[in-house]
Amino acid sequence: MLGYIEDGREGEGNVIDLGCGSGRTLSVFPPSYTPFGIEISTRLAGAADIIFRQRGGYVISAPCIEGLRGFSDGFFAATSLRGYHEHEADPLPVLKNLQRVLAPGGIAVIKVPNYASLNRQIMGRRWCGFRYPDHLNYFTPRSLSAMAGEAGFDAGYRITGRIPTSDNIWAVLTKRTGRVQIKLGRTPP
Repeated sequence: MLGYIEDGREGEGNVIDLGCGSGRTLSVFPPSYTPFGIEISTRLAGAADIIFRQRGGYVISAPCIEGLRGFSDGFFAATSLRGYHEHEADPLPVLKNLQRVLAPGGIAVIKVPNYASLNRQIMGRRWCGFRYPDHLNYFTPRSLSAMAGEAGFDAGYRITGRIPTSDNIWAVLTKRTGRVQIKLGRTPP
């Protein structure tokens, strides 16, 4: 996770983990990052809050859409949505609010099950990415990119972030700055 966030960026700032659980993901970040989190489970939020407060951050125990409203525009340099987005009943408004609280050029690292994976096509209903009833949404690289675009992000993928043999998608969403960007070449699906 840290490698995605630091790739070509300053290694510091406020970072937030949506669905932070016990705080494990951000707890290993260097001290130059101040960790924040939003977690719906009060027990897990309490555990993460103890860790994050030692580093200057804190955790809000609430649904993510409500928790994000408590932060000012441009407050975060980066965010983690690792294993969160497939659990969210209405993910687009969360991404739109996340776009608001990210600083210009801020990024969101998302990991979700890859509905377009070859394994899903072969395994059918027995695919490991199906988890009923807690997985509410399923994404392909194309559908995740479309949602990200609608929320004001550009989606990027590393070479292994969306390969058809992987059961997961790793995407880096970059907040658009409002400037017109001209891209040459073919846009990946």
